Amino acid sequence: MKTIFSLTKRNMKVFLRDKTGVFFSLLSPLLVLLLFILFLGDLQIDSVKGALERSGVINLFDSNYSKAIAYNWLIAGVLGVSAITVSFSCLSVIISDREKGIENDYKASPVSSIKIYISYILGVFLSTLLIMVIVSIAGIIFLASTGTLNMKFRDVLILYGSIILGSFNASLFAYALTSFIKTTGAHGAFTGLICAISGFVIGAYMPLSTFPKGIQYICSVIPGSHSAGLARVSLLNNYLEEAGSKSEELRSSLESGFSVKIDLFSNSINKTGMFVYLIVTTVVFLILNVVILKVRSNKR
Repeated sequence: MKTIFSLTKRNMKVFLRDKTGVFFSLLSPLLVLLLFILFLGDLQIDSVKGALERSGVINLFDSNYSKAIAYNWLIAGVLGVSAITVSFSCLSVIISDREKGIENDYKASPVSSIKIYISYILGVFLSTLLIMVIVSIAGIIFLASTGTLNMKFRDVLILYGSIILGSFNASLFAYALTSFIKTTGAHGAFTGLICAISGFVIGAYMPLSTFPKGIQYICSVIPGSHSAGLARVSLLNNYLEEAGSKSEELRSSLESGFSVKIDLFSNSINKTGMFVYLIVTTVVFLILNVVILKVRSNKR
């Protein structure tokens, strides 16, 4: 256990010491936020107003309600995409070790391969979690400053539960997906590709409900969509309860329109289903990583 702790601490220090790498890890969620404010904010606010008008209850809500729905949906999307992009960025330590032969030096030492693997995964997970907590606090401050923060203690628990589980899930997924990459240049290019597409496929830029059904089903399989969905549940819960007290039709419309519930092959998945899905896929990714580890060990 002491060996794992020491190696994990070393991996985190190497990543966090690279201030440029940490900066760019934080840059992705900030770009999503900026993109929304500049181009998509009014579109989502108008979408909420349209739902209120169709339900005939728009006069029952104050003028800040539409903005609150849009802004909280935005922060949930930022958190969802951050778990993916940050975990891929944190893998730079592992890729650098492969490129420099440090990983092989570890394997030549008395330390077992499984301990090396665990330390790498824990390093990526804890580094990702640290940055995710910073991003979540920044998001909460943003919501509070705009007067759109409305969370109870249970919502905070759901939010940080989704952040912890989503970060671990994304770390395992990223490790498995980059197991074939051996150079930092290839890793940088691949991470750039992931950053470009992840916001779309988990509905961070536009709700999944706006995509064609086939695309929705593909996106709903991605664990990051469920991680973002849980963040939406926690941040939007009280606003949706307010909507439900005035019109259940409106609440249902907002839940489906803003992907608070996920359509998984025509099955509506609520927060419990999202948690279960994340746990199951986390176990699958863990098994996949063990298989990859054994295959790579046999090749040596």
